[in-house]
Amino acid sequence: MPARPVTSCFVDTNIWLYAFIESDDPTKSAAARELIAEIEPIVSVQVVNEVCVNLLRRAAFSEDQIGRLISSFTRDTWSSNLGSL
Repeated sequence: MPARPVTSCFVDTNIWLYAFIESDDPTKSAAARELIAEIEPIVSVQVVNEVCVNLLRRAAFSEDQIGRLISSFTRDTWSSNLGSL
């Protein structure tokens, strides 16, 4: 069976937050991670800002973790860095 082509898709803030923060509904977190892993995610500067602010406030991410996250968005390596944040 031929491989499916990778689809580029805009990913909004809530999907990223479900991927980075384990919620009360682990199914949503798993679905968000799976979705992002299967596509070529597109993000806007606004989404990066919203994700960072929420991770600082709600998930107690450090500034160093946020810096690595921003770098991963710009280097298209978010999925390999997810576990190290």
